Amino acid sequence: ASTIVFPVGKIIDLLDRGGEFITIAGTATANTLNIIGSDQVSQSVSLTAKSLANAVSYGLSLDGSTDDSAALQSMLNSNITPIFPSNRSIRLSAVSISGDVFLDFNNCSIDTSDTLADLSQDIFTLQADCTTFKMSNVKSSSCRATVILHENFAGSIDIQDVEITQQASLIAGNGLDQDAGTLLIERVKAKTVEQTVNLKDFGFYKVDISEVNSDDCIYRKISNRGTASNIFGKYFVGGVIVQMDATSTGKAVNLTNIHTANVVRSDV
Repeated sequence: ASTIVFPVGKIIDLLDRGGEFITIAGTATANTLNIIGSDQVSQSVSLTAKSLANAVSYGLSLDGSTDDSAALQSMLNSNITPIFPSNRSIRLSAVSISGDVFLDFNNCSIDTSDTLADLSQDIFTLQADCTTFKMSNVKSSSCRATVILHENFAGSIDIQDVEITQQASLIAGNGLDQDAGTLLIERVKAKTVEQTVNLKDFGFYKVDISEVNSDDCIYRKISNRGTASNIFGKYFVGGVIVQMDATSTGKAVNLTNIHTANVVRSDV
């Protein structure tokens, strides 16, 4: 360990983090992520604004084995939109989403933490105060439900260019006490999922799904609320496109340009 005391304000490049840090006095604010404290002298180095959005510089390992949930959560809590290097692996267990969040994973693979080995939990939980959640360019995901919705969620969801390779649901939720919010899903490959979209009693104002390749249900229990769900879908391959329960009787569902090996059915 170095006992060198740098002048406060000195810029230091940390090669293992690939980022620019500035020397600050004291260690009280150190968090091992964007602020790293010395164990030898009363100094820390703080990530500069120039490097703040770099996921690796901030402290995400992206090695596929270390759980990066806490580091990613810290970035989001600080209203930082992460910039991910391409084609890396990020291991996550649970991340809470509030406000406006935009995650472009740059073709990284998302894998679940060892605590989620049974595939019974979720990665991203959209809280009631989440207004917009956008996720794109995920190469693969081994979680059971990549995104789960808070029961009072009424915001906007935009998911594009995602590939799921394990038994999983792309998005799941249960209950929405108002007809609000929008859901956009484009270019999703979900070959071994249970349900690509599993929404029970959700009354989205608008739903738009296109270019989805799935072996199982695209929609399940769409809505039992008064507002009709308009679904614009194309290029579905295989599986049950729409599965509705008895409470969905009389609700309007519009499907266009469907290509499937199975019939569209309504389980009522």
